[in-house]
Amino acid sequence: MKILVLNGPNLNMLGIREPDIYGKKTYADLVSMIGEHCASEGIEVECKQSNSEGTLVDYIQQAFFDKVDGIVINPGAYTHTSVALLDALKAVSIPTVEVHISKVDEREAFRQISYVSYYAMKTIIGKGFDGYIEAVDLLKDLSGKKEAPASKLPKDPVMLLSFINMKLRDEYPSLGELAASLVEDENQIKQKLESVGYFYNEETNRFE
Repeated sequence: MKILVLNGPNLNMLGIREPDIYGKKTYADLVSMIGEHCASEGIEVECKQSNSEGTLVDYIQQAFFDKVDGIVINPGAYTHTSVALLDALKAVSIPTVEVHISKVDEREAFRQISYVSYYAMKTIIGKGFDGYIEAVDLLKDLSGKKEAPASKLPKDPVMLLSFINMKLRDEYPSLGELAASLVEDENQIKQKLESVGYFYNEETNRFE
């Protein structure tokens, strides 16, 4: 699994910038902590930081071509202003978790707005550096679900349609009838499904 961790403006100043809010640990400490955790989990990680909005957009776009599986992003001040970052994330469609070190929901009113949150699958706030680790773990769990062995679904499109039809009839009769109208010979489809290992249970009216 490959994860990109992005940090926005002024996060390179961790340890110097408002330590009463952001703590005394440095950006180098953060990168080291993330790297050690990812190494222990068998995750390939790259940490990048920029004070430039355009550079962050470039990093997000490049993630698509680098086949990155997940993005952890703390956009810094761009959280509250950047439609460009939101559009970049939507463009690459990579699962993303937004992280904020401080409790932004308890700070100034302008910090209550997050454009990135319109895309991010989750926003983690106020957990310090640990929020990044939680974000990495969330993305790992998501990847694990994607990589889990797929159920034995038929590959033939017509057979798959019939399979969906059977499921729909169980839960949504009207939709099932609509799906049924698309299948010319249901008995033939049943035979095909059974030929690839499905068993049609007459009592439950479904393939198992």
